[in-house]
Amino acid sequence: MSITSQLSAGSGEDAGSMQDLKQIEQAMRQSDEHFRTIANAAPLLIWLASTDKLCYFFNKGWLDFTGRSLEQEVGNGWAEGVHPDDFERCLEVYTQSFDARQPFEMEYRLRHHSGEHRWILDRGVPRFAQDGTFEGYLGNCTDVHQQKTTEAALRDTEAQTKAAMEAGAVGTWQWDMVQNIVTTNPTFARLFGLTAEQAEDGMPIEAYIAAIHPNDREPVEKQITAAIQSRSSYAVEYRVCDSTGAWRWVAARGAARYDEEGRPVSFPGALIDFTERKQAEVQIAAQNEVLDAVALGRPLEEIFELVTSSLERVIPGALASVLLANAEETQLFCGAGASLPAEYNAAVDGLFIAEGHGSCGTSASRRTPVHVSDIAHDPLWQQYRDFAAKHGLAACWSHPVLSPGGQLFGTIAIYFHAPRTATENETSLLASASRITGIAIGRKRSEESAQESKERFRGLADQMSQLAWMADAQGKVSWYNQRWYHFTGATPQKMKELGWEGVQHPAHAERVMKKWQSHLMSGEAWEDTFPMRGADARYRWFLSRAQPIRDAEGKIVRWFGTNTDITDQREVDAQIRSLLEDAQAARVSAEAAKERAESATRAKDDFLAQLSHELRTPLSPALLLSRELAEDETLSPSARADMETIARGIALQARLIDDMLDISRITTGKLRLDPHPMDAHDAMRLACDIILADANEHRLELSLHLDAEHHAIHADAVRVQQVFWNVLKNAVKFTPRGGSITVRTHNPVSPAGMIEVEVTDTGIGIEPDMLGRVFDAFAQGDHGFRFGGLGLGLAISQRLVELHHGNISVTSDGRDQGATFRIQLPLAVPTSDTPPAPRLESPMLKPSKPRRILLVEDHETTRATLARLLKRRGHQIVEAGTLAAAFEAAENHKFDLVISDLGLPDGDGHQLMSALSKSKGLIGIALSGYGMEDDLARSRASGFFTHLTKPVDFQALEAMIAAAPSR
Repeated sequence: MSITSQLSAGSGEDAGSMQDLKQIEQAMRQSDEHFRTIANAAPLLIWLASTDKLCYFFNKGWLDFTGRSLEQEVGNGWAEGVHPDDFERCLEVYTQSFDARQPFEMEYRLRHHSGEHRWILDRGVPRFAQDGTFEGYLGNCTDVHQQKTTEAALRDTEAQTKAAMEAGAVGTWQWDMVQNIVTTNPTFARLFGLTAEQAEDGMPIEAYIAAIHPNDREPVEKQITAAIQSRSSYAVEYRVCDSTGAWRWVAARGAARYDEEGRPVSFPGALIDFTERKQAEVQIAAQNEVLDAVALGRPLEEIFELVTSSLERVIPGALASVLLANAEETQLFCGAGASLPAEYNAAVDGLFIAEGHGSCGTSASRRTPVHVSDIAHDPLWQQYRDFAAKHGLAACWSHPVLSPGGQLFGTIAIYFHAPRTATENETSLLASASRITGIAIGRKRSEESAQESKERFRGLADQMSQLAWMADAQGKVSWYNQRWYHFTGATPQKMKELGWEGVQHPAHAERVMKKWQSHLMSGEAWEDTFPMRGADARYRWFLSRAQPIRDAEGKIVRWFGTNTDITDQREVDAQIRSLLEDAQAARVSAEAAKERAESATRAKDDFLAQLSHELRTPLSPALLLSRELAEDETLSPSARADMETIARGIALQARLIDDMLDISRITTGKLRLDPHPMDAHDAMRLACDIILADANEHRLELSLHLDAEHHAIHADAVRVQQVFWNVLKNAVKFTPRGGSITVRTHNPVSPAGMIEVEVTDTGIGIEPDMLGRVFDAFAQGDHGFRFGGLGLGLAISQRLVELHHGNISVTSDGRDQGATFRIQLPLAVPTSDTPPAPRLESPMLKPSKPRRILLVEDHETTRATLARLLKRRGHQIVEAGTLAAAFEAAENHKFDLVISDLGLPDGDGHQLMSALSKSKGLIGIALSGYGMEDDLARSRASGFFTHLTKPVDFQALEAMIAAAPSR
């Protein structure tokens, strides 16, 4: 609702005169200023958007959260802070709701001023004038990051519980009731603090009852007795002291067995440990209790007590306190600390805010958390440690309580009777309590400085995640928020006719209304749980609360109530109770999920293979033609250079395809090595030969200092050369013209038995924040898009080096300071029968002798181009476009070698090669757009001595022809 419509609705009269219009205009201006004052004081992130979808107002809470100015956020500026993974969804919800003039609610991550993306809950409602004119949207956001984190932890705990059960982590017992001996498995014994021998030999049941928490013993004994007498199942949850002295929550199930005369003779059963889930539930419940108190505006003293008691419930052994800063921010005064000794609270009342004044005084002074794990030895407690020791206080963790703008409100701290270091979760809990306390104090102070208007309150209440309503002193409901109408599907008129009891479940309505009437009479806060009917005619369970609102004389003038949907929570509780019964189903489901995952992996492999083929095949004629034209001496030098540039671009495209396939092999664990003795220096010289043309084109000086005394390694020569080429290519790419690249090798003293290859360039260097991510797939830094590529080469190189039991690392002094890559590979262990490492030669320097070649390729352009290039090099070529034509040619001609595509119209190259190798003794080179590991293995099995993936690099083909064994 707009400010104009609020004023009109409030007057109830026709503002027809000019004087009335002037008064309304003045009231609008005042209301707008009042709204901004209230919005800036509210502990929420509030925004306003006009009819063009552009935001024109953000309150102080929003700006403090993002750390940006109003000028930066207005319009679409706020969207810059939305997490990239959430942006499209966020924009879609916002736009669709805006166009439909419907309320919306969505969760997304927004960048905090600290740089962290935090989860927020954003709710927006359309605003309309009195005449129905659409005026834009009002929205508010709540920081739900901690809640999301806690919920995730709860889900993890439940998953861990299931996994434990599937692994057999269940305690079992057998009670011989005649002999009164209980035998258990080791898990059960450990939970009850007994030894494995005691578990095996058996102990009286009284020994196990003694290990149960004192508050739980009587209920457990009653449950056992009732189950035996009623011949029913035994099911109970209780705490037990384990072998470490810690209290653990367990859920136990069992049933008695009887002899023929009906006497109980045995009582078998099982239990599981669900301590982590219980702690998470307590944590969530405690946090929700505090948040509800803050939302309902309960007194600060009550909120402080809730905050401290919730910390004490969630963190075992903790004693919590809240200290409040005075206006001058020079001293701290006691706000809450019921669990601490009264004498201690009195002593710290008025604690100075300064360095060295304990954890709290120092934390308030620094405005940062101060965790003292051992008071007796920490200098911050020097002048207070004797007094702390007197009261048995040995550790103290303190966090400052601050406003969003950084104003010091005080501190919140927890003490322990023994030295203790905070865990990450405990630190997070204390930080969350500090934030909530800051919100509560800030809200209370805002309420004291400016009274919210009734309509503004309703506008904010409509954004609540709960159903909300207000009733008069007699209990008649006069207002519901929009979420109530959205859930029930009722209109205001319909609710007047039904009354709020009209949406209650008939089985609960009488009980609920009776309790409500009793609280109206007593004036005590009301709370109840019951189901209510939604717009879809289905019932959902709600936790309902109402707080009396009193005037200055203490008289109740109205009630404010909320209904919180707890259906999902109840369903989760029911699921937890049935964990034991669902264990077998979970195992079956896990196996099915595994099968689906494996099926998905196979489908992905098939897709990658097909994608590789479809991308490679059309590149072959382009690469061959460009190579052919680059060698055509009838063309001008510039035209030949252009053709060479095109060829290199196509080759780079093929390299990117290879990189993507390699990454797929690596992630699925399908990358295999073919290790043989080899010379690392030869591999480096060969890699330098390959990149020399690019280095010369960039006018780079390439220097080799191959000084390692030992350089024989046992490795996959192709993959080692790929690593060297990737690192050298990377150096060429990122080194400006006129720079230099230096390659050195040596044998380090430590680690021994290695060869270390250093590649140092004078290029653009690497920023410190990128050093740790250089070997991540797709990581390119802020310069990646200027230089091209996918950022896969170094990621692949790292995995290849690791598969060789080596190591690759990088160092750089920063931008424009160059970089040094170091590759360490283990030397080959020499034996008496180890042959010398074969020398690798550059295939570009080794010409092939003329061969009689059968060329089989169904792509006419590719076949014709290949034939021309091969004939130019002196080879005799017979062409075939089908399997049948290839067999006919093999019968009519003699050949030294077969070069065949694998995909043919009437068959495949595997059939051809298998038949010709057996009948004619021929060898072959396979050409294919498929290049997965399975494809290469199948080619070798068919009789091909090598497999080249398209697009075919003619120099590589020539090298393979030269390397082909003679018949």
